[in-house]
Amino acid sequence: MFVQPILRLTLCLLLLQPLASIAQSVERAQIEELRATTMALIQALVEANLLPKEKAEALIKDATAKGIQAAIDSADRDAKAGAMPGQRAPGASAGIRVPFVPEPVKAELREQLKADVIEASKRERWARAPAPPDWLDRIQFEGDLRVRYQTDSFNKGNGVPADYFQDGDIVTNYADLTNSQSDLTRLRLRARLAANIRVADWVTGGFRISTGNTTSPVSTSSTSGTVNNRFGLRLDRAFARLVPLDGLQIDAGRIANPFFSTEIQHAADLGFDGVAMTYRHGLAEENFRPFVTGGLFPLRDNVYGADRRLAALQLGADWQPSRDWGIRAAFARYDFKNAQGSAQTNVADPAYLSSEYESGFRQRGNTLFKINQDPSDPRFNTPTYGLASKFQVNALTLGADYKQFDPFRISFTGEWIENVGFNENEILTRTGSSFTSLGKRNRGNLYRLTVGNAQVLARGDWQIGLTYRYLERDATPDAFTDADFLLGGTNNKGYVLGALYGIERNTSLGLRFLSAQSIDGPTFNPSLAPLRVNTLQMDLNMRF
Repeated sequence: MFVQPILRLTLCLLLLQPLASIAQSVERAQIEELRATTMALIQALVEANLLPKEKAEALIKDATAKGIQAAIDSADRDAKAGAMPGQRAPGASAGIRVPFVPEPVKAELREQLKADVIEASKRERWARAPAPPDWLDRIQFEGDLRVRYQTDSFNKGNGVPADYFQDGDIVTNYADLTNSQSDLTRLRLRARLAANIRVADWVTGGFRISTGNTTSPVSTSSTSGTVNNRFGLRLDRAFARLVPLDGLQIDAGRIANPFFSTEIQHAADLGFDGVAMTYRHGLAEENFRPFVTGGLFPLRDNVYGADRRLAALQLGADWQPSRDWGIRAAFARYDFKNAQGSAQTNVADPAYLSSEYESGFRQRGNTLFKINQDPSDPRFNTPTYGLASKFQVNALTLGADYKQFDPFRISFTGEWIENVGFNENEILTRTGSSFTSLGKRNRGNLYRLTVGNAQVLARGDWQIGLTYRYLERDATPDAFTDADFLLGGTNNKGYVLGALYGIERNTSLGLRFLSAQSIDGPTFNPSLAPLRVNTLQMDLNMRF
């Protein structure tokens, strides 16, 4: 049993209600006093989570039953001996006699009983741990850590950075290029910790902190080599999620990418600031589910000029034509409002330079032009750049999984994009530039084939993949695309070969080789060698 005999004996003695009537009045008072003390002790043990309530109730019930049975047995003995009701048989005990129990003895008894119960709870493992606060049940934590060794190898035939910098002082694609010939070796770290919060059945939210910086929207990695200085942490996600109807989800705040897309448009670590809504409708045939996603995302508040924002809408469907096939297809329109630059010729205008495409925000590849065109501007000889083209991007994205060999899959992903906002005549008029022809470079595509486990989560899981991509310079804003391929941005083509292998639960090794080169020479000079960079990445990934 889980309680020492002393506790059972005490309860039996104290709960003998039927026998109390045959004890002396002083004995009754002593019994009641000790009974109350013991009941208080049991209640204290229950409140301290040292004795489960159900076991305490069972213990009292058992002791009471034994007391009643003892009274019945005593009455039977008296009757057989010829005693009248309410009288004792000759020679019978004069009732239950409980001597006076001093307070020190009571205290010692309490401690002894408590020790006995604790010891029994440990031995029989029935004691309950203190209940956690209610709010802890509504929060789930998750995170990941990636340590990366990366080398960037520059082709020996590359020109010097100035060759890729600009065409005169008007047009440029690689304004931020500072290195085109010296190889780089870096150790990089990405750490992320997220909390998902359930407020109510249809109200949730969350936040995530990560390494990274406050300028690049696409990278959460920190690079070693800062004299052993500490890495910074940023609030990478903070959002509220409402699901008021079945299939309807509304996210607001800083959220993950809500669209079905690839890295030629949206880098894997890209976050969106704003509001997004997704509705998925389940038809009678469960193998076909259409969906629609829309969102409005501020990009920059402009005090004097028009605010920049992204308005996006995507229509698509998930289709499972058979048990072995899963297909997703979607068409999207991404409209970047007021993102283009404008020539500004009056330095006294409060809106002067308000259309700048900030150097810390952009990557490289888009066609830029000089917007500070007032000769009286002290910064006239140091160009401030804006985007030459408008960006209204149409995207068709397709994904297909073949699952006959489950858990192994063969997956294909394809994306085709076109910036229908590119208009060369409109660009020439708005920018006031003197160049003769930009050429229409407003398309991009990506094809990826992946074989292996859908996710590498356990020891022995594996995955290999091959990707080909082609992204012209003004197909999409270069600020939001992948940050690794040809040092990030647009105006690039090439392939990526990658592999993942699980070495332990939630632990994997990754290897990627990126071979990239520019499509156009940034000075629009066909005789200039394209910029070529090969990147090797070796990763240790952990998640929890």
